[in-house]
Amino acid sequence: MPEPLPPPAPLEPPPERDARFPSAVGAVWLMLVLMLLQALIGEALYGASQDLGLAEPEVTALVLILSYGLLFSVLLYRKGIGYGALFHAGPSSAMATLGVTAAPLLLMTPGLVMGISTLDDILVRLVPLSSHDTELFKRMSDTSLSTVLTACLIAPVLEELLYRGVILRSFLAQYAAWPAIVGSAVLFGVAHLNIYQFMVGLLLGVLTGWLYERTRSVGPGLLLHVAYNSLITWLASDNTPPPPGSDGDIGMGWWVLSLILMGVGLRWLVRLLSPPGTAPARDVG
Repeated sequence: MPEPLPPPAPLEPPPERDARFPSAVGAVWLMLVLMLLQALIGEALYGASQDLGLAEPEVTALVLILSYGLLFSVLLYRKGIGYGALFHAGPSSAMATLGVTAAPLLLMTPGLVMGISTLDDILVRLVPLSSHDTELFKRMSDTSLSTVLTACLIAPVLEELLYRGVILRSFLAQYAAWPAIVGSAVLFGVAHLNIYQFMVGLLLGVLTGWLYERTRSVGPGLLLHVAYNSLITWLASDNTPPPPGSDGDIGMGWWVLSLILMGVGLRWLVRLLSPPGTAPARDVG
């Protein structure tokens, strides 16, 4: 088993300007600015999509890339750092951090997908989908290359860089760890603009936020985000068994196996990321 990572270093690297930006209020404004950018860019691109020969999923991907790209350009200029420093600010190298956390994170992914999807299904039964939400999730379940790339790679990269690399990074420099983690996760959930994805975003955001707080690296949370979205996308395709929480029967054996793997992965991960001399249980609650 790999050696545990060293404890996270103080989150105030000398080259960074204004490490405390954004505050909680500033983060809300950043989200509003991002939504405005997406609306303006989307209006322009969707209007010109036929002339450009772009399908709707391709336009959606471009809107995400351009809107986040513009926002990151301003943020990185203000902070005086590059994408490398934004991605990783931990005491170990980015590759070492990702290397020691990859296996336990991948072990946890099936259990997370099954558990969160089941909770989501319960929520859908309590609060039925509107026609707008039904159409939204139908478009998200499209298996075109552009949609899959957006869901499994583009969106996770951009979201993790913003909500963990920028927002949580600044929160940890000015608030206690758990309020910072939960606060950034709440913002991540709210950004999805519907109650169903809010719950998923909140739960996944807390876990990826804890990973960032322990490692000071976007890499582990990004890996988990990519693995989670990829498994959800694969399960939702027509040629695979029904996803957890659906009316299909996935079998008790899969439940038990996924929960065992998740337990093993979580225990392994907590031991790896526990500071020396600290009881592992204290780091997860």
